[in-house]
Amino acid sequence: MNPLKTELEKDARHGKYELPWDMKIVLLWTALCIVSIYTPVINQSFLRLILAIPFILFIPGYVLMAALFPDSADIDTIERIVFSIGTSIVLTPLIGLCLNFTSWGIRLDPLIISLTAVIVVLVVIAEIRRTRTSPESRYTIPLPEIRQTVQNEWALRNGSKRERILFYASIFAIGLVVLSAALVITLPKPGEKFTEFFILGENRTADSYPRVIIPDISYPMYVGIGNHEFRTVNYSVEIYLVPKQVNETTIAPLQPATLLVKTYSVTLSHNETSVIPFDLIAPDNNYNRVDFLLFDETAPSQNIKGSNRVNASYRNLHLGFNIPSPFTEFFILGENQTANAYPRAINTKIPHSVNISVRNHELRTVNYTVETYLVPKLVNAWHVSPSQSGILPLKTYTIILNNNETSIIPVDFSVLNDGNYRMDFLLFKETKVGQDITGSNRVNASYRNLHLDFNVTSQLALKNTTAIW
Repeated sequence: MNPLKTELEKDARHGKYELPWDMKIVLLWTALCIVSIYTPVINQSFLRLILAIPFILFIPGYVLMAALFPDSADIDTIERIVFSIGTSIVLTPLIGLCLNFTSWGIRLDPLIISLTAVIVVLVVIAEIRRTRTSPESRYTIPLPEIRQTVQNEWALRNGSKRERILFYASIFAIGLVVLSAALVITLPKPGEKFTEFFILGENRTADSYPRVIIPDISYPMYVGIGNHEFRTVNYSVEIYLVPKQVNETTIAPLQPATLLVKTYSVTLSHNETSVIPFDLIAPDNNYNRVDFLLFDETAPSQNIKGSNRVNASYRNLHLGFNIPSPFTEFFILGENQTANAYPRAINTKIPHSVNISVRNHELRTVNYTVETYLVPKLVNAWHVSPSQSGILPLKTYTIILNNNETSIIPVDFSVLNDGNYRMDFLLFKETKVGQDITGSNRVNASYRNLHLDFNVTSQLALKNTTAIW
């Protein structure tokens, strides 16, 4: 049988057990403090401070002392009060330290919830331990003794006139200090007036900024404004794309090459923050920076340009980015679509295949044309001439690729005669060159070109090598 449960039931049957009044005050004070923190108007008043100071600096230690020392003989009242203040000063920061290592962090709501939970748990533990202590020795606040002590000290019945004067002067000085502290806390001196102006990446954090972008692609960003001016302020934001030729240290809005892409207006009260979504889109690869100008109250007229406009702004930020130069990847793959197993020695009259890969990084959609040729080794390297005797045009392919899109083209071929051969691959972008352009002029007119050397024989049991041209 649980002795604690038996004791509680026994006290309840005889009407003896009741939550001590000091624990009632603790719980009531905690509840009132929470109400004062979250109730509008009250949470801006001096009442919140009066309730919060004991809640933080006395109550946690007091219930801990009640849990540790349920017997009145353990420590006296003065020691209990001193230890309550000291342990509260230690316990409250310790709770904050523990919260710092959680996902909640040291914020108001988690701190209030944690501190309240600790107080309630310690009240329960204190009452459990008190019920296990005999009623005669349980700790209770000795109000009659405290009242008598205060009356004797206040009246100074046994003191001289000089002692009385010093005593009342000390009381007056302490009261004056308390009143001064209360005035300083309730009427604080206004802090520094400033406005936060910041930019955030795609995840609404101060990272993952778009550093490499593609024209006409949208990159989400956020512009943040925090008002700490102790008044309501009307803000406006101007966002510009700045071309590469503009000096990195000089923002030059409204110059012909600089593009105004967005403007925002927002009104914020003191301590209010606004986070505005913004999509960064560069129309072409002539830009490498986006600039943000913040104006408080009224923005200057459009006649204010260049560095004068920047100087007229209240805050300004800029973010550099890079638009890569457009290019196309053009390469040969083996039969298994990897960069190996190229046909270096093949049999006559047996079909073989390679793959040609085209990958578009031109930052736009492109129409490509691929021409393939079988060239005997007697023809000078890189002098492809479709009209020349001995050169065999194999096939022409036309593909359309979006930016960052890849196409792999299988090229099947067979050779009738023994000898050394070469396959030539010419890539043309957008416009196909006329057939009257031949030889080295045609090679020079291509956007990219590749070739693959191999040997053809009628003998069997030949091996393909894995060398890359």
